[in-house]
Amino acid sequence: ATSAAAFVIVEAPPSLAIAKDVVPEGAVILGSVVTFTITMANSGEGQATGVVMTDVLPAEVSFGGWLVQPAGAIQANGVVTWTGDIPAAPGQVALAFTATVGTDPAYVGRTVTNTATFVSENAGTHSDDAAFTIVAVPVPDLSGSTKVSAYPGQQVNEISVKGRNLS
Repeated sequence: ATSAAAFVIVEAPPSLAIAKDVVPEGAVILGSVVTFTITMANSGEGQATGVVMTDVLPAEVSFGGWLVQPAGAIQANGVVTWTGDIPAAPGQVALAFTATVGTDPAYVGRTVTNTATFVSENAGTHSDDAAFTIVAVPVPDLSGSTKVSAYPGQQVNEISVKGRNLS
C-alpha cells in the first residue's frame, strides 16, 4: 500500500493599520498651511497586497505639495491616493503633504475632519482621521493705545502697542 502525504501551505497574514495626523491640530487660522501625515504599518508576518489608500481632501483645504511622496502616491483634483504592497513587519509606507486652508470667512468655526482609508486584497479595510478647527485672523487689541498725530509728510519713527514695538 502506498500512502500520499498532503501538504497545505498557509500564508502568514498581514496586520495592517493606518494613522492620520495633522499639524497644527486644534485652532488653525484662515489661509494657514497645515501638514497631513498618513502612515500605514504592517505588524503581521505576511505582506499586505493590493493596498489602495484614498484621502479625499475636505472642501475647506486645497492640496499644497508633497513633503514625502513614496512610489505609487499621486494627487489629482484634491484626492490623494497610494497603491502598492506593504511588506511584512515592520513594513510601512508614509506620505506627508501640505494643504492650504481657504480664506472664506464662512469657514470660521468649522471643524475640518480629513479621513484616509485603505482597502486591501488580504488585510481588510481601515480608516483614520485628523481634525482641526478654523478660526479668524486675530485682530490686535489696540485698547489703551495712544493716539499718534502727524502732519502730512512727517515720518512716524516708532509706535508701540501695550509694550510691543511696531516700528
